[in-house]
Amino acid sequence: MIQINEVKKTRYGYNVIFNEERVNIEDSVWSKFKLRRGQSLEKAFFKQLLKENELAKIRRKSLAFLARRRSVFEFKTYLRKLEANFKLIENLTKEYLEKGYLDDYNYALGLIEKEKSRYGKNKIKTLLIKKGIKAEIIEELLENFTNPNLENHVKAACQNVKTANYNQAYQKVKRSLIYKGYESREIDKLIIKHLTKDAFDSKKSIVKFYEQALKKHQKKFSGKELELRVKKALYNKGFTLKEINEIMRSQ
Repeated sequence: MIQINEVKKTRYGYNVIFNEERVNIEDSVWSKFKLRRGQSLEKAFFKQLLKENELAKIRRKSLAFLARRRSVFEFKTYLRKLEANFKLIENLTKEYLEKGYLDDYNYALGLIEKEKSRYGKNKIKTLLIKKGIKAEIIEELLENFTNPNLENHVKAACQNVKTANYNQAYQKVKRSLIYKGYESREIDKLIIKHLTKDAFDSKKSIVKFYEQALKKHQKKFSGKELELRVKKALYNKGFTLKEINEIMRSQ
């Protein structure tokens, strides 16, 4: 026989000592089985009690997890972390879909609304894919998507970029915006519009980088090889071939 020796109320039920074993019993299970201190339980009954208690705990936690909007993929992943079996995961998912607690279409709408001011279409698409949203939902919702803050993002990126020259700045701004999910065709004209060439003193900065590259490579190379190494270093910094040839001739 299993004896209930000690009972202490907790937030979600009761902390109970059965013989020497301490178990947190869910409130719904405690009420259903009409448990009480000092009660003796058959082993088979106790085994059934623990089984139903585990189900009740997973159900309570799954509902708490859905206090925020979640995708079906997120929900199933969470249940697996709770070590729920496949049948229970499928049953709870089906139940919550029918009750409207889970809805991938509305979830996707909410995510797009939340992220549309920060990201471009491609980034939002990636976020939706990671959340397990089906391709047909993504395609429908993003078909005519445009970001209302695109030009503001481009302008801010152009104003804050820190580089040696215009070409390097252009590429850096473009990479950052593509990372945010924008496409080249959306951003090229806007970068040209907001990235001012006058803000960069290429003649002054190329001298600095030329001297650095020369100092670095002349320890190991000389002649034509040295010249090629220095040119490559300057080219990687975003300087044009015209600028590079000019500095090489003058120096």
